[in-house]
Formats: sequence, C-alpha cells, structure tokens
Amino acid sequence: MSPVLKAVFFDYGGTLDANGVAWKERFATLYRRFGVHVSLEKFEQAFYRADDSLVEEANPSLTLEQVAQEQVRRVLTGLEIFGGDAIVTAQGRLFIIDLNAWPSFALFRQTAAAHISDHIAQRVETMRQTKELIDAR
Repeated sequence: MSPVLKAVFFDYGGTLDANGVAWKERFATLYRRFGVHVSLEKFEQAFYRADDSLVEEANPSLTLEQVAQEQVRRVLTGLEIFGGDAIVTAQGRLFIIDLNAWPSFALFRQTAAAHISDHIAQRVETMRQTKELIDAR
C-alpha cells in the first residue's frame, strides 16, 4: 500500500507566487511608494526580524491577510514608525504627509504614548546591555 499524502508545502516567499520576486523586494517597493524611505540595510533588518518572529510564533489561525498585516506592523515598529498622516487623492493615490507626528495620534494618544514609551525603554535597555557587553571585553 502506498503512503497517504498528508500535507503539501508551497513556498510563498516569492518563488511560486510572484515570478521569483521575493516578498522583501515587493514590500520594500510598496514602503518606498508610500513614503517610507530608509536604507536598504535598515529595511532588511526590520523585515527579516519581523518575518523571523512570525515564523517562530507560527499562529495557524491567522489568515494570509492577517499575517501580512502583522508583518507590516512589525516592520514599521522595527523601523520605529508608529503612525502618520496621509492624503488619498480622488484617483486613489496615497501620499504620506508625515510620520510619527504627535497630532496623528490624537484619537488614541494615551495608548500610543504607552506603546511608544515602552518601545523607547526597550531600546535604552538594549543599548545599556550592549554597552555593558562591550565594556566587559
């Protein structure tokens, strides 16, 4: 008796679903189009950190759309972009006006302040630990 096929794995990282264009390049193009201009190195670090953390958590209940949204949230956090203002033209083109502008958070300022301050505290702690490691050498 031949074995029963129990699973099929598809690589949706750009190989099968995007004519060989990796998701990192596809996302980077979209970020630039929408006004997020950072170095490729900084983008790659944020992208892979977000991607790796999603793989580690492997939440099978998330839809593809939810995974993509979470990827974007984590990349933007990694790039330290927490919000901004945009204009959408009648033709549907989006233009980023500003990023991380405090007025952007007017409707949820207290929540945003807590998340941003936690992020800054984590960054400071990481820098302190790194300095201690360097000083110990």
